[in-house]
Amino acid sequence: MENYNNIKEIIEANLDVKCYGEDCLFEDPLISETKKLLDQLETITYSNKFNCESTYIELFSSNLNEFLNLLNNFDKKLLYTIHKLNMNFFYKKDTIQYLMEVYKTHDSWRKRVFQTLDTLNDRDSLIKINTTKINSLFALNSSVNKMIFSGINLFEKHQVETAEEDFASSVILSSDKDIFISSKFNLYDFGVLRAICTLYESGLSSMTYKMILHALTGFKSRSPYQGQIDDIKYSINKMSMTEVTLYLKDPSKSAFYNDNVVKENLLYILFEDNNFVVNGQSSKSEGIRILREPILYRISKEYSKIEPLDATIIRAPISSTKKNIIIKEYMLHVIKLIELSTDNSEKDVSTEINLVTVYDDLNADTTQEKKKIRDTIVEILDYWVKIKYIKNYNLVKEKNKYNSIIIKI
Repeated sequence: MENYNNIKEIIEANLDVKCYGEDCLFEDPLISETKKLLDQLETITYSNKFNCESTYIELFSSNLNEFLNLLNNFDKKLLYTIHKLNMNFFYKKDTIQYLMEVYKTHDSWRKRVFQTLDTLNDRDSLIKINTTKINSLFALNSSVNKMIFSGINLFEKHQVETAEEDFASSVILSSDKDIFISSKFNLYDFGVLRAICTLYESGLSSMTYKMILHALTGFKSRSPYQGQIDDIKYSINKMSMTEVTLYLKDPSKSAFYNDNVVKENLLYILFEDNNFVVNGQSSKSEGIRILREPILYRISKEYSKIEPLDATIIRAPISSTKKNIIIKEYMLHVIKLIELSTDNSEKDVSTEINLVTVYDDLNADTTQEKKKIRDTIVEILDYWVKIKYIKNYNLVKEKNKYNSIIIKI
């Protein structure tokens, strides 16, 4: 008990915090500051829609620098405390590890602050982008996909898979903007987010809508029409106005996620109409600037819930309408779920997909809609057989009606 009291006194005196528990855990005093900054970031994103963000950006940049000073000062004390405990109470490994996790988290905060400041400071400069080397897509794996982007309604709490490897126990999506109350998040939104994360992972914080469409479809040479641009803008706008709340399962994260709760907007962005130089060609284009690492991108990386996806896979020779993209994302999701549930040593794995379920999932009511979906799926699967992404498939027909598809991977 004496050792505990000594350690508790050292931590509380050096860091000006209140400890609890045998491992001397404490509420990170900087968490409240991060919440204020996120609120300000949301204000910038919202005011940008009305072209009045400049004043907010200036204030936010100043507050970011103040936060950076607070962070650096606290971490100096934190490192001193770790050193002192390590010298005198080296056997209290759990407490020391806890403090080191706090420092590690603060270091990641520090890097994100610098990234955001650089992004804000460069917003008026000519944007030069090279996308020629992007041949792999950044993909949140199918467990993330299933939890968050399968037609989830806003304002509802959704229980998700309880398998130990999944990082969250439930998720809430909410929006305070009336226009989006009835909107659902669907596989198109998931595809747009994946495209944005792919470009962001490649070092791009600014991107045009054309680039996002190219990362979404895999075709870099196609020029988008206005309807495609409008679909992407609507999806991005919806994500920028929606907050996601994740209840994380990993107790070791509690030091920096405040009791395992993560609450952020899906995207913090500025909408831009700027001069872009993309692969050496200059043009005035509409696009976005990412102000903060997207929450699902960051959490998925921390929990190793990402996987590379060869860009060739999404280049199916179908028109890049929103409906077709949703169908393609749906089939990708099906294949990924098969892969996740399959032992790597197994050969000739196959699964049967009930077409009634597919039609229900894709909201197809009429015979014409169902035929369109089925024909598009066949085009996609033919292409995947050609590039050897899957081995083969077979449409099952009974009583002159197609009932299912058997896919062999």
